[in-house]
Amino acid sequence: MLHLLQPIWLLTSAGIIVPVVIHLWNTRQGKTLKIGSIELLASTAQQRARSLRFTELFLLLLRCLLIILLALLLAKPYWQNTSKQKGWIVVQEKNAGKAYDRHRLLIDSLSNEGYRLHFFKKGFPATDLSKIKAAVNDTATTQTSYWQLLKMLDRQLPSGMPVYLFTENEMQYFSGERPEISIALNWKTFSNGDSVQSFIAGAYETTRDSIAVVMGTTKSEGTAYHIEMLAANQPVQRSFSIGVSEGNMQVGFKNDPPVIVDTAPVRVSIFAEPGVDDPRYVAAALQSIQQVTGRKILSKTFTKAQDVAAGQDWLFWLSAADVPAQANARRIFSYAKGTPAAVESWIEDNKNIYTKVELYQRVPYRQNRNETEWRDAFGVPLLTKETKDGKIRYECFTHFNPSWNELVWDASFPQRIYELIGGFPAASANKDHRGIDESQLKFDTVRSVQKTIAADTVDATATARVFWMIIFILFCAERYFSYRIKKIKADA
Repeated sequence: MLHLLQPIWLLTSAGIIVPVVIHLWNTRQGKTLKIGSIELLASTAQQRARSLRFTELFLLLLRCLLIILLALLLAKPYWQNTSKQKGWIVVQEKNAGKAYDRHRLLIDSLSNEGYRLHFFKKGFPATDLSKIKAAVNDTATTQTSYWQLLKMLDRQLPSGMPVYLFTENEMQYFSGERPEISIALNWKTFSNGDSVQSFIAGAYETTRDSIAVVMGTTKSEGTAYHIEMLAANQPVQRSFSIGVSEGNMQVGFKNDPPVIVDTAPVRVSIFAEPGVDDPRYVAAALQSIQQVTGRKILSKTFTKAQDVAAGQDWLFWLSAADVPAQANARRIFSYAKGTPAAVESWIEDNKNIYTKVELYQRVPYRQNRNETEWRDAFGVPLLTKETKDGKIRYECFTHFNPSWNELVWDASFPQRIYELIGGFPAASANKDHRGIDESQLKFDTVRSVQKTIAADTVDATATARVFWMIIFILFCAERYFSYRIKKIKADA
């Protein structure tokens, strides 16, 4: 069945009015015939002058057909034959053999019912069971976001068409915005059996002349971190190796590429007006972090804005006053401006890692597009994060003070500060094996009367080529007959 992607372009077919008008008024010039008297011919001549008739009717039909075909081409026609398709089985190409092993009975049953097999990648090429069974040891790693591929699949298939999708459940493939779809999707997942991986997330020199290696272990349940302490003067220790390359100390783990050891201390400035207790809590948290992790942290508290050191790694600006321009720290934490309001709420982080902490006062939130790190019980941001020109700016809508909240008394306070100043980094995409729950992949089918189908599908491209060929042939025919008619007129 022929469909149109952009039927509004059919309005351009109204252009056939132009050749119709031209042919209607393009009357043939008569020959001059010399006769003795026109008395008997006068009435007949007047009657013919008033009549309208088409000239070169075949040429007119050719030109009208050309305009109509051009209008159809602009409307982007495509041919879709779905009468014999009962549904699709779509399997990711990577580890397709494992997908078949985990869901063998379902895939075989659907295949016997007439479902067609396709790979879950751009273009969704057709495949067969023999290729899927042979892909048990497939090690392909490049993957487009599943959400993006799902949008493409939904655009290519008609509304309500049954689709069974089989993919891995790793969260690294679910990036971007979750789409709305109109196909009847049944999504089945499986976990990669060898998806547990340990890696070096970072390394730094400690105050005890040793090297702290932040190790991450990622698997389908999540990613966990711990610190391994290594002696700086021993090149090989357990599965680690220590060396120097281009003047930088490096530490490697098994066969992974080595990571540069950070030997510089973290320089932190803390500012607050005189008589404010907030800096004491932050300084105590930094001291606790240094004792537990061994991280070199050089912190200093200031009560005068002009004394704040420049070029710091961190600046905790515990004041609603404007941060001075000379305080050009790479990371700035500041209080938001506004009138404090009493609330009965709590503080929770966006990852739900820490326990909820009671909140007594906050500053009204000003709408912005920054990332939310902490929020209150109603989901209103309490701490936002803005990244710009390589610098990070945090804005807090509460204070580090017991009169504002219970955060400074909570055991999670040093951990939260450690996370801000660069604690355990997130795993990179190729080392993130966390799995998504299959219940999160249930979709409510959105049915629509008219659906936009992908313009770059193979059927649409092939149909466009056919239309171009027909238009070219008609154009050549129109030019030929137009030339013949002109030549006949000239010879007459």
